[in-house]
Amino acid sequence: MKKDENGYIVVETIGTFTLFIFLMVSILSLINIVAIQARVHYAMTQTAETVSMYAYALEKMGMADPLMGIAGSADKTQGEIDTFKTNLNGVLNSLDSLTKAKNLDGAYTAGKSAYESGKNIYDQGKAISQRDPKELLKDFLNYGIDQIASKGFELLLQELMDRYLAEGGRSGDQVLRSFNVIDGKRGLDFAAFNTFDLNALGNTNSQLLTKDGDVRIVVTYKIDYTFGALPLPFTELTVKQEVITKAWLGGK
Repeated sequence: MKKDENGYIVVETIGTFTLFIFLMVSILSLINIVAIQARVHYAMTQTAETVSMYAYALEKMGMADPLMGIAGSADKTQGEIDTFKTNLNGVLNSLDSLTKAKNLDGAYTAGKSAYESGKNIYDQGKAISQRDPKELLKDFLNYGIDQIASKGFELLLQELMDRYLAEGGRSGDQVLRSFNVIDGKRGLDFAAFNTFDLNALGNTNSQLLTKDGDVRIVVTYKIDYTFGALPLPFTELTVKQEVITKAWLGGK
């Protein structure tokens, strides 16, 4: 075998081995993503069961029914906010289509859609203005209370999740960071989405008690994916997980 042929074999071997290493790292990174999702799900399940038992104490203090009533009122207000978001998105999208229209038919269709969405916003505003001011104020106050309560609930969830994520001598924060969860414990967002995000519809917050007497935990976090040879269209993966369980009310 000639010397130049030996050189080619060495270069091909190094190239193939390097590609193999990158491929293995990519696969391990994907396994890492699945593993941390399973760990977070377990911690959320245990946390939900713990909170469910706390709800029994709230019932004995006479606070369970008011909290469920507030949640129901907040969901109603959230529904009105969602309708406004949908109509506003309709107006914005129609105006964008109008500016990009290439002919009169396209401009007419976009203009008609913008008019209909705008009319829906007007009709909704008119209907709200005709409601009893006391009832309207009560709904918005309940919505505000629900949002504030959700923020306080997040603090409790962070501590409980940290406890159930802990492993051996490592805290939950350390475990999360070992799986490349960005910001570790602080990276767990229990509100899931910004309330004023036009693309986020429905009550996406974690709730101690929903109107139906459920404990709902919603968490969003980001996993760093900066290694690997797989052609994935992201360097960060956003994960959203949700757990719902019945609160321990009425001794059940």
